[in-house]
Amino acid sequence: MPGLLRSIPRTQVEIIIVMLASAFAYLLVFKLPAVPFLMEGDHLIFLYDADRMLRGDAMYRDFFQFTFPGGQVVYYFLMLIFGAKYWLLSAMIVAIAAALAYLTLRISDLAIEGTASFLPAIVLIFFGFRIYGIDGSHRMMSPVFILLALLFVARRSTVAAVAASGISCAAASFFTQQRGIIAVAAVAVFLAVESFSAGGPFRELVKKEIALAATFIIGLGAMLAFFLYSAGTDTFYRSTIEYPALYYRFHELNSYGVFWLDLAKTFDPATGSQITAKLAAIFYSFIVPAVPVVFFAVYLFRRGRHKWPYWRVPMLLAIASALLFLGTTAPSQYRIYQVSAPSLILLFWLLARWLKERPRFELFAAAAVGGLLLLGAFQAVRMQTHWPHVEFDLPAGRVAAIDGPVADRYQWLAQNTRPGDHFFELAEPFIYFPLQLRNPTRIPAVFMTELSRPEHIADVLNGLELHKPRYILWENQYIRPHGQRASGDHTGPLSDYVNANYQPVGEPYIVDGRETQIWERRPIVREPR
Repeated sequence: MPGLLRSIPRTQVEIIIVMLASAFAYLLVFKLPAVPFLMEGDHLIFLYDADRMLRGDAMYRDFFQFTFPGGQVVYYFLMLIFGAKYWLLSAMIVAIAAALAYLTLRISDLAIEGTASFLPAIVLIFFGFRIYGIDGSHRMMSPVFILLALLFVARRSTVAAVAASGISCAAASFFTQQRGIIAVAAVAVFLAVESFSAGGPFRELVKKEIALAATFIIGLGAMLAFFLYSAGTDTFYRSTIEYPALYYRFHELNSYGVFWLDLAKTFDPATGSQITAKLAAIFYSFIVPAVPVVFFAVYLFRRGRHKWPYWRVPMLLAIASALLFLGTTAPSQYRIYQVSAPSLILLFWLLARWLKERPRFELFAAAAVGGLLLLGAFQAVRMQTHWPHVEFDLPAGRVAAIDGPVADRYQWLAQNTRPGDHFFELAEPFIYFPLQLRNPTRIPAVFMTELSRPEHIADVLNGLELHKPRYILWENQYIRPHGQRASGDHTGPLSDYVNANYQPVGEPYIVDGRETQIWERRPIVREPR
């Protein structure tokens, strides 16, 4: 196999790997031949938002959101072209996998020689994507533009390349506000380190830093201009800057403690996690974040043995990796994975540096490529055959879902509602887009913490009273006496309203340990005259 890889032009090998990555992702998100799997998750929030925009609502002004609008804009334009179809989500996940694989390959080629240069992309896709990467939200979109920004500067650090990198960082922020800022900071730090290490003129460094900052600020401003205008600068600021700064941490998954929560869940015997998931958890939780630390130690002690060009691309990757990991405020395995590509390239650069002189290193690298491709094939086959799937039609198109409570819920609602009906889902806005239902409120989700402000609850109550949806999807734990509510739980008035005006129908089911149930509005009882 090593000889075979060397005999094929690199461009062709890269095309093959990108095609395999696309096929692998396709089999994870589409039931053959072409029915998308129903996948509840945060990505449905972005289709829900885009659908509201398609119906004429202005983001931030007419409905609440705290992320920057990049993900919603992508789905909005896709819906303009193809219609409000559920398969767009699955297609986007395939496109993300292909883009990440291609960009990782391109940067790897600048840093690593031989077969090992293919391993970062293959590890990223075939050892991690099945567990952590099936996500069509902004969290998987922004890393694409971060890698593009790093690629521009890795090739060369001319003013033009730096300007292109700044625009790419702006695009990353357009999807995930803080990640683009972290990426542009990483490039700025790298330019300073390069100027100091290579002995470049200070005036040239200043020109590059100005180009980077200017293109980032102007680019991001241009991307956000429409939303600043349509929502108003004050509403936009309070939604996307002030709210996450003050309240984002109040979700249990948005704190540093999620690192250990995720590990405990993965290794809990009750979850039945496969050995692959446990190995991936160890790899992405401990090994990948440690790579830039190891590199800095190597550079500190070995920098005199090589000139700057030898260290240049690895230094860029190390700075970017370190800042991206440090800037992840909720460092779950999922979020570490999302920004892991620079660290993976750096990892195999270090391994190649230590082992390339050994005669069997190329054989090891080729065996690793083959083994990971076989692992991907196994995962794809398992995804297609292991679980019993049922196919059914929803207003947004035909889907395949694992036979069970979630599939039953969607089928029941499809039979008992019509597209355009008002419906309220308490915990997450997952139902709306697939069933083409309308949220009668401005608020996408309600939490029993400071995440849901009193004004949010007031908005929900106003919307429910105005539109009086027949059905709501409710979590029964919200019904409790006021004296049993924790500090920061403002949902009491909403609970009272629901308890007075709605009643449960059907059987409850458990989602992440929470009892969830469909409730129906009580009939109006008229007093006899």
